Amino acid sequence: MTATDASVAPDSGFSDPIDLLVPRPRPWWFRLVVATIAICGVGLIGYGWQFGLLRPAPDCCGSGDSMPQLGLSHQDGAATVVTYFFNSSPRAITIDSAEVSLDGASVVDVAPFVEPGAWQMPPQELAPFPYRVEAHSSVWLAISFVPERCDGDGGDWGSVTLDLAVADGHWYPTFGRTYSLVDPIVGAGPGRLGMLPPAALDDALQGIDRPLEGACALLGRN
Repeated sequence: MTATDASVAPDSGFSDPIDLLVPRPRPWWFRLVVATIAICGVGLIGYGWQFGLLRPAPDCCGSGDSMPQLGLSHQDGAATVVTYFFNSSPRAITIDSAEVSLDGASVVDVAPFVEPGAWQMPPQELAPFPYRVEAHSSVWLAISFVPERCDGDGGDWGSVTLDLAVADGHWYPTFGRTYSLVDPIVGAGPGRLGMLPPAALDDALQGIDRPLEGACALLGRN
């Protein structure tokens, strides 16, 4: 074959379909920008999740047992024990509801209130749920109950679980959570319970530090 007989086949215009599915490689600077945006986005979500911007994060410093007080309730035939909740997150949150478990007692009511300047029982100015708790502040919970028995083993007593939400509306979505108070309502050990009885019962209740025994004494069931 001579040089003049050689020819080049014309371009048929055919392309492999796989080329339509696989995009061409992007420039290095484009890939760098996308990676930076992705890393920053993940970091912001993690920060918001950890520090209470996307969901309530009251996970510092404990809540619950802090020399709880026991006294009479607004409810007839019931006693009241108080415990507290501390919102350690940098955002205000709302307590939508509270669930309380008390061994040997039936819970009648749970209501938040602000700690008064001087303790008194039953607590005054109880508030309904949902209840707003500002950042880095606490609220007390008054738990009214009827004892089913009058003895106790002196161990940890009572637990509180709260349904929490981030307060105020936001342009970004937020998430609620269920949160159990770190400490029991009444911790184990001597001197663990403060009693606020009517003056007429002061002497009769000296030395009582078990909540069921104290509640029965307040209600005249001993």
